[in-house]
Amino acid sequence: MNPRLTPLKAIRWNCLDCMSSSSPDVKECDLYDCSLWEYRLGSRPTKEMIEKVKDEGMHKGKGYAEPAEPIYTVEETERMRKMGERLRDSQKRGIA
Repeated sequence: MNPRLTPLKAIRWNCLDCMSSSSPDVKECDLYDCSLWEYRLGSRPTKEMIEKVKDEGMHKGKGYAEPAEPIYTVEETERMRKMGERLRDSQKRGIA
């Protein structure tokens, strides 16, 4: 990686990291209330893009995608958390 990374390129890297290194997913990102959303493509947003965002109310929480339904129940989530804790403990002790 270039040690003299520009702020726009750093934002692009951050967005790629957020979207598991998938450029198409970064382009299709619907996290409109993210403060970096307009810069996610690694360049300054065009006037047309800014107008579209304003017209469609896709900024600062307006037009944000509906929250997804939970994938796991509370009990399943708690069980997986405990499993992760046990795995970390066993790795610390050198068992796993």
